[in-house]
Amino acid sequence: TCDMGVSWNNTSSGFNSFGVLDVGYDPVKKDLIYAVGYPGYSSKTNIACELYVSEDGGITWTSILRDFKVEEAQARRNILAFKKTERDFADVYLCLYQGGIIHSDDMGKTWKNIGMNQYNLRGIELCGDTMYALTESDGIFVSRDMGKNFHKLDTEVILSDSDEVVVIPDGPVMLQDTQFGVYYGNIDNDGMGLFSIVLSDARCYQ
Repeated sequence: TCDMGVSWNNTSSGFNSFGVLDVGYDPVKKDLIYAVGYPGYSSKTNIACELYVSEDGGITWTSILRDFKVEEAQARRNILAFKKTERDFADVYLCLYQGGIIHSDDMGKTWKNIGMNQYNLRGIELCGDTMYALTESDGIFVSRDMGKNFHKLDTEVILSDSDEVVVIPDGPVMLQDTQFGVYYGNIDNDGMGLFSIVLSDARCYQ
């Protein structure tokens, strides 16, 4: 839609999956869009997904990566992330549930694994050169060098099963945990952070 939702056009030419798990917009190249498609109406365990790219603002799509696995725990979370470069398009990162984090610097033509292969991953967030990786049961990991080295986030609260991390540039990091509440804090260069609870009744966020 280009008129605030008054009218809608189908722009799924070349997009052969039934559903969309995540969509990411290149922050540099205006009409470059990535979409993670899955072959069903709900995200089940270990579904083989497909990554598509559109270079015309979503009018047509091309499959660029197939048969990578996702998990229900990754639904409604960011599994795509982007890093601005000096080129006219951004680097793209894809978080696999089992298989680590993979990176492409050529609009998805080739991919390189950058690590975190030993963990079941829920999602990733990028803020500048800092990457946050959310695991299913091992807490949150932070990298200050775009994935070359990861350090587990050391906090005084239990964050073994965090649902979401929200990164505010030059500001605090917000963490949501469906069991224990919502926390905020700051992370130093070693990946250490002291977090304070904001809301203890996490049921408001479930």
